Amino acid sequence: MDDLAAEVVRRCRELARVSEEPGRLTRPFASAAMARANALVGGWMEEGGMAVRVDAAGNRITVDVVQLFLGEAAARAAREDDAEEIPPPNDVWIRNTSRGLRTLPVTAAAPITVNVHGAAESGSATTNIAKTLSELADIDGLENGVFWLTVADGQVTRIAEQYLP
Repeated sequence: MDDLAAEVVRRCRELARVSEEPGRLTRPFASAAMARANALVGGWMEEGGMAVRVDAAGNRITVDVVQLFLGEAAARAAREDDAEEIPPPNDVWIRNTSRGLRTLPVTAAAPITVNVHGAAESGSATTNIAKTLSELADIDGLENGVFWLTVADGQVTRIAEQYLP
């Protein structure tokens, strides 16, 4: 128990050092210090197995990176992973070898589209619908979707949902 208490104190002190001003605790909204503090705490949450989601106000998204295989590559990957059904249904295989999550900033101009998660709105799961990051954050069931992220210089510049039959 003493080790746990010491770890809590250590983390509180580490978080307290994240500030805009030396010797003071200053983290204005949307500042670099706030982003660093959010990333630090988000990392601790991920280590503990907690899921971190879209933060529209902070322009950040947390993702679970997977490998997507289609067609013959899907059959090979499914075979390598000892799948029960080869080829896999609809010739699609998703491999997730890491429970680690990654949190990335999203540029303000990043186009965001959904299709499956917009089917109720458009009437079709194959029609792309533009969304803002705030609208994306409000969609239920995102964890069940597959999205392509384009990343440049460490920032997400495009988010597009992948239709899967």
